[in-house]
This record gives sequence, structure tokens and C-alpha cells, in this order.
Amino acid sequence: MIKFPYGISDFYRVSSEGYFYVDRTQSIPLLEAAGDQLLFLRPRRFGKSLWLSLLENYYDVARAGDFERLFGQLAIGQQPTPSHNRYLVMTWDFSTVDAQGDGAHIRQALYNQLNGQSNVLRYAMPPGCSTIFIWMSRMPCARLLRC
Repeated sequence: MIKFPYGISDFYRVSSEGYFYVDRTQSIPLLEAAGDQLLFLRPRRFGKSLWLSLLENYYDVARAGDFERLFGQLAIGQQPTPSHNRYLVMTWDFSTVDAQGDGAHIRQALYNQLNGQSNVLRYAMPPGCSTIFIWMSRMPCARLLRC
């Protein structure tokens, strides 16, 4: 019986638990060539979160040991780009940001979320990696870093 990952947006789980997945990884080299800032505009339930989770697992240095298991049977597993598993990836869940109150309250809630997550990553960095964040006006500007 085919297991469909309806409502599951975690690629690691989809891959590990044998859910049906339509391989779109052949698009990763095109995505890398497209530029630094990309905007994904798709209707609801079109797989945006699952695609971003796939990219997180593909680029995250912490998933390097799982690369063959996660991507070996997919198109990108046969011909990976030089950037696979080369970055520290930070994931922010903005659904936890309190959007109640005035602009100053919402801004502070956003700062707290971003700064709290940046501190977690700073202490989890592998040896040989330098600082990832540039601090400006209490708001971190993240940049990708190769290890």
C-alpha cells in the first residue's frame, strides 16, 4: 500500500518512513544558478514547506552522514552539486511569534525569536567554522557559511 505524506512537511520523515515522494531534486542545480534571493510563490498545499525541508536536509552539514540514505535514490543523489551538505542551516518557525499587540510588541517578539535561535546555533557550530551572524540594530543578518 502506498503511503501518501498528506500534511507532512518534514523531508527527513518522508524519506525515512517510506512515504511516496515525487522526485523534483533535478531542480536543485537550476535553483543554485538562479541567484541568492529566491521567493517561492505557490498556492496552499503545493509542497512549499516540504521543498524547503528537502533543501534544508540537502545543504545542512549536520545531515552529511545521511546523504546517501536520504538522496541516494533521487536524481540529485546520482549527481550532487558541490554545495551539498556544505552549510550550517538555521530554521526559523515564525508561527511561534506572537502577532498580538502594537508594532513595537510584534517587532520585539520577532527579535526574541530570531536572536534566541541564533544563540542556539552559535553554540552548536562545529570546529573550524567562524561566526555566521552580523549583528545590526539588535537584528541578526544571517549569511551562509562554508565549513
